[in-house]
Amino acid sequence: SPLAPGMPHWSPDGKQIAFFGGTPGKPPRIYVVPFDGGALRQVTNGEGGKYGDWDPSWSPDGASLAFGAGGNETAGEESIHVVDLKTNHISALPGSEGMWSPRWSPDGRFIAGLSGSGLDKLMLYDLRTQKQTQLSDLSGGCPTWSRDGESLFFADESGGIWRIWMRDRKVERATDLTGIRVAGWGWYAAAPNNSLITARDAGTDEIYALDWETP
Repeated sequence: SPLAPGMPHWSPDGKQIAFFGGTPGKPPRIYVVPFDGGALRQVTNGEGGKYGDWDPSWSPDGASLAFGAGGNETAGEESIHVVDLKTNHISALPGSEGMWSPRWSPDGRFIAGLSGSGLDKLMLYDLRTQKQTQLSDLSGGCPTWSRDGESLFFADESGGIWRIWMRDRKVERATDLTGIRVAGWGWYAAAPNNSLITARDAGTDEIYALDWETP
């Protein structure tokens, strides 16, 4: 594929993968593809904004995807959007202005995300009340729900991973990745038993000496 893909996500039934990607010089769009190959389906058309459509997140029933704008575009006006994969209808979630990087909760009631650019705040959008609230004073990124939906993990700028419990909004440090050379942008995910998995960069850096001859 000529696309440069990012952030692939399995559908709840394990039969499809959603990701965002784009061809060189063009903003990313959201795509869905069968896990065993097949036709690539484009499901967004720039609704996220001029910088493209980012970070798809499956609804628990697999019928919809939430997505947002790029973090450098959210100045308070951009919203989380939802695409219905059966009808192809796309709508913005009222009250989600300024949020990006959405993550749908396992029970379907909430969407976690980030707000702002640079020092990002962890936000929680309630689909019933259509309101968002700030979960922590800590700046962070990469919100990730536990499989049971009882807690939410997020990363701070120094490489630490924090956990916030939904029952009482208590925040605790889950682990520290500062001693690990993490691959990519510090990717991690919650395993079925709520332990955290990540990818370690095991590569090496090499230094070369060159003989330089001038004319």
